[in-house]
Amino acid sequence: MKEDEDCVVRAVDLTRKLCLVRKSMEKYVESELVPMNGLKGEDLSNIKIKKATEELGKTTAHAPEMDKNSRQDILKQVKRIAESIYHPVGTRKMGNFRNQHKVKKFNQDADDLSVVDPLLRVHGILNLHVADASIMPQITSGNTNAPSIMIGERCAEIVFENVNQT
Repeated sequence: MKEDEDCVVRAVDLTRKLCLVRKSMEKYVESELVPMNGLKGEDLSNIKIKKATEELGKTTAHAPEMDKNSRQDILKQVKRIAESIYHPVGTRKMGNFRNQHKVKKFNQDADDLSVVDPLLRVHGILNLHVADASIMPQITSGNTNAPSIMIGERCAEIVFENVNQT
């Protein structure tokens, strides 16, 4: 999304201003490691820099020129090195109800690849619910903790409603 890309470009720009330009940071930060390895404070005044990324332990000697302020080049480098920090989501697809509520009739609109229904019940296993980030269709742009808590709280409500109805 454009908003996410704008945020990434602003973050890289702000980080460079704080870490590479400020005199107070000189003794702590020698050069940028990512997204452009080897970029120094004085390089920020130049128009072009040489891309100096390490791949498989080898520095690219004949790297193409890269505009350090180019939106596309910043995004290209960030996409190359960005990670989700081990917050997997989307491993348990949520789909429609396979069986109508308390009816043994198969729902023709059911998704054959889904693992859980909208009430977070695992298809084919009685009384088993999934209440974590694995049911999210995509990772959130922020931390997954709050949405995971919300999913867990909603699942608890669903289970308690079901217990109280029986």
